Amino acid sequence: MKILILAAFCFAPMLGPFAHAQATWDLAKDLGQTSNQISFNQGSSQTWYFMESATRAHDPTQYRFMSQYLAPCQSSGSGDLVNGVGCWHGTESRFLDLRLTPEIAFNFTNSLLDAKDEWFVGYQPRAMLLTASWEHFAIVAWRSPFAGAIQIDGEFGWRNFFNSVAAAWNVDKGSSTLRSGSLYGGGFKGPVHIGRLPVSTGDVLYFIVDNSNDESCYCAMPVDFRVAITQVP
Repeated sequence: MKILILAAFCFAPMLGPFAHAQATWDLAKDLGQTSNQISFNQGSSQTWYFMESATRAHDPTQYRFMSQYLAPCQSSGSGDLVNGVGCWHGTESRFLDLRLTPEIAFNFTNSLLDAKDEWFVGYQPRAMLLTASWEHFAIVAWRSPFAGAIQIDGEFGWRNFFNSVAAAWNVDKGSSTLRSGSLYGGGFKGPVHIGRLPVSTGDVLYFIVDNSNDESCYCAMPVDFRVAITQVP
């Protein structure tokens, strides 16, 4: 499948006009409502997109759509096929005989799926899980369909409580970082609250998970993610 390269100022594919902009874009709800079409569209409600970085630089010109949608998902963490989970896979990273593919996955069921142990924590019900590799970020992108202001409420979550390494998260508007933080054994949550953020039509927000794995097992370190974006006066 052809991988498309895009920048914040020239977002592809071209989207149609937004005649009726919705007041709130909730990632989990939007995915749950469009599960039958999202694999073909690479987007939900024409605003959400699932991407990876070509390098470990915060540069939108080097971000690209994840190239493969799988349903059921072949988990990057366990290697199993998981019925009820759909996932987008990016470019495989290799180190010696180790392999890891960036993954953005959504559990369409009401049950915890594929939980193995404290190292691979599984997919939470009606929720998204992001797995970066040591070469590629896992990125959820939101493209603004209107000019005005928004409020962002979300959270990055860490369930690998017994793992001493950390994963980084960022919220970028274009190439500028708005919020950032780390998740690790003692810091399980990374809340994201931005009260009022001006946006123009076509502006892109990038919600990024970065895990260098440089002192770790070079294995999957998944991060839970939820976010809702609300249009405000």
